[in-house]
Order: sequence, then structure tokens, then C-alpha cells
Amino acid sequence: MELNSVISNLNHTLTMGAAQREKTAQVSPAQSPSKVDAALASAYAAVGQEKTASAAPTPVSDLVKLAEEVRANDEKSEEQHTFKLGRAFGAGFVHELNSSDDIAKGLLAKQASDIPEEDRALLKMAKEEPAKFLAEVQRGYVDGLTQTKEGQEILYKHSFDETIDGIHKAASAHYIDGYKSADALLRLAAEQK
Repeated sequence: MELNSVISNLNHTLTMGAAQREKTAQVSPAQSPSKVDAALASAYAAVGQEKTASAAPTPVSDLVKLAEEVRANDEKSEEQHTFKLGRAFGAGFVHELNSSDDIAKGLLAKQASDIPEEDRALLKMAKEEPAKFLAEVQRGYVDGLTQTKEGQEILYKHSFDETIDGIHKAASAHYIDGYKSADALLRLAAEQK
């Protein structure tokens, strides 16, 4: 039974004439429920058949279901692909870091073996006592300069430059003081006129 026929049966039952309704009301209770029960049973049966009929697969519902499955599988495979790519990039990055670290360690070991023994002692001092190392380097620089002719010339020029700078600063200060004094005297003389 289709939905239209069920609706028409219900409409027919509801739109019975006034005389029929009164007749149904006057009929004994045993007879009335059977007609109503029969109408309700036919309506429920029709609705039940409609539900089971709609539950049957149709080509459109099959296509929709297939499309949903394809989309879900596509999303799942894309997630797996992305995860695999991320893992591959991470593994490659870690491999490059490890190989760079190994290369750097090899270069440091080679360079350390090329350093003379006396320089190794200086490096050890620089690492363990940096202040003492700095003082030794400065003392050695000054000592080295005083021991060579070029070094003595550098020290002489440096001390000469410091002396000349001192003389220049003192002369500049005296000149500025003299200028200020002369300016003050000229102003005082101009005011007295």
C-alpha cells in the first residue's frame, strides 16, 4: 500500500458524515473498536511497508554510499602518505645532522693532531684559565716588541704618539683658556665705554 492510499483511508475515516459518527457512537463498544482497530492496523501496515520499501537499496543510495567510502579511503590514504613523508623527511634530516657531526669531529681530530705540543699547552691554559692566558699573551706581546728592532720602533712611535697627543691636548686647553680670557677682557672693555 502506498502512502497516498493510507492518507486517503485516514481522510475517509476522519471525514465520515455526522450521521455515521453518531451511529458509531451509539454502537456497542465491542463493534466500534474493531473498525477503528482495522483502520489503524491498515495505516500502520502501510507505514511499515513504506519504511521497509525505503530501506531497500536504490542506485542513488548505492552511489552515495560508494562515494562516501571512496572519500573516506582517500582521506585515510592521504593521511598515511603524509605521515610517511614526514617520517622520511625527519629521518633524512637526522641522518644529515649525524653525518655533519661525524665530519666535524674528524676535522677537529685532524686539526688537533697538527697542533705543536707547546701550542697545545697554551690552548689548555686558555681553556682552563682564560684570565691568566690573556695576561701572558699581553706580556709576551710587549716582551716581543722590546726584543726586536722593529718592536722597539713600534713602542717608540707609540710612546711618541702618546707624548705628542698629550702636548696637543695641553696646548689646546691653554689656547681655549686664553681665548676665553681675551674675550672676557674685550667684553669688559666694551661695557666700560
